[in-house]
Amino acid sequence: MIKTTMSLVNAQEIEEILFEIVKTAYDQIKDEAMLLYIDRGEMNILVATDANDEFEDAIKANFLLDEDGDIIDQEGYYQLLREL
Repeated sequence: MIKTTMSLVNAQEIEEILFEIVKTAYDQIKDEAMLLYIDRGEMNILVATDANDEFEDAIKANFLLDEDGDIIDQEGYYQLLREL
């Protein structure tokens, strides 16, 4: 279960998308010998979710958007990403 300071309208959906991103990444590298380093950094989730339109849409559902479809509360957006 996702725990964030803001109430998410679609927490289960976001959790499922993040799980699928991690599972896909794992499946792509599971047979390779490598050092695994896990960090709870904001940049890591930005990189991991950058090209995932489904994740972006799920996150945007929790914020007010401007006329271009961008999140108005950028500080709240980055705080949410840090919490995820």
